[in-house]
Amino acid sequence: MQSSTDGRTWNTISGDHFVSLGLPRAILYDGSQFVIVGVRGYVYTSPDGLTWTNQGRVGEAVEQLNDIAYDGTWYVAVGNNGQIWASADARNWDTRSHHAPFEINDVAVAGDRLIAAGSRIVYDNQGFEDGINPVVAISFDGGFSWQEQTLPLDFDSPNGQVPLQEIEWSGMQYVAVGGAISSTTFGEDGSDNRVIAYVSADARNWTLENTLVRGTYAD
Repeated sequence: MQSSTDGRTWNTISGDHFVSLGLPRAILYDGSQFVIVGVRGYVYTSPDGLTWTNQGRVGEAVEQLNDIAYDGTWYVAVGNNGQIWASADARNWDTRSHHAPFEINDVAVAGDRLIAAGSRIVYDNQGFEDGINPVVAISFDGGFSWQEQTLPLDFDSPNGQVPLQEIEWSGMQYVAVGGAISSTTFGEDGSDNRVIAYVSADARNWTLENTLVRGTYAD
């Protein structure tokens, strides 16, 4: 882990306590403290990003937390197998949904809504796995229930695995990005791949964008 006061010069912080318990997956700053969530559902808090307190696990059966968001009242952490947890203080957690009907990789807050990005396994007529499709869903009740949104799926994929890994709200539009799609999607010769990218002004109507050249992607 590293910290910086200007975004240019970075100093390494010991991460031994993370390694021994659960590696971090996501971090946020709520205006008064940093909060980290990660592997095995561990939560860590820090007032300054230098000294960290282990707040324990959100639940004993949690395999991994992928992201955390804060709406000014609630911290909402999302994890593998559609698990959603909420807390008012980042210390005491209650489950909102043990199993949302899709995998959640990232979550964003916009006003009174949570917007989740993730994926769903696709099955063929014989019931065998036949790929992974992207998913975006909206919650108006803090993660208890979700409304999946229609996404354009008219893309070509080199391997059929096209999850969404990240979603962000700029104040004007949402941007969601994820797995690899072929440039033949956009009428090109297919000599390279792109990272799938959707944009939306309202989180309901999404457009598939030809804007990103695929490189190494990490959340």
